[in-house]
Amino acid sequence: MYIIREATQGDCNGIGKVYCDSWRAAYQNILPQNYLNSLTVTNCTPDKVSMDDIVLLKQERVVGICHISEARNRDNKVWGEIVAIYLLPDMWGSGVGSQLLQRAIKKLEYRGFKNICLWVLKDNIRARKFYERNGFKVSGNKREIKLAGCNISEVEYIYYG
Repeated sequence: MYIIREATQGDCNGIGKVYCDSWRAAYQNILPQNYLNSLTVTNCTPDKVSMDDIVLLKQERVVGICHISEARNRDNKVWGEIVAIYLLPDMWGSGVGSQLLQRAIKKLEYRGFKNICLWVLKDNIRARKFYERNGFKVSGNKREIKLAGCNISEVEYIYYG
């Protein structure tokens, strides 16, 4: 049985594990291996959580995390953003990621956002297919970010509620 709820301070270590393990698996062959090897639960654990952090629990263990906010690069009166969504790799393909994403969408809609955007690494094909299966469309917007000492391409996806 899975539970989806707002994160609490007690979830921080579990969130750190989700970030660490999912980045190491998802970004193989996208980010430098030495960077991925340097990730630890400790350096991936947030100091605090906010009402914008949603966790997915399985038997009281954090197995997924989603962070939402006002859109950072759009009119934040009508645009919300999925800033991050990650699951432990053994949860991939189980369908629970879609449940977590739908909860985040509902929360953003409840806050009054009519549209939702997100940015994903261009080469993260698994994630891109996930977003497309969940109703997101490529917007055509692209950007370069600096990550792990590399210039990385991102593409934007949008969802109209």
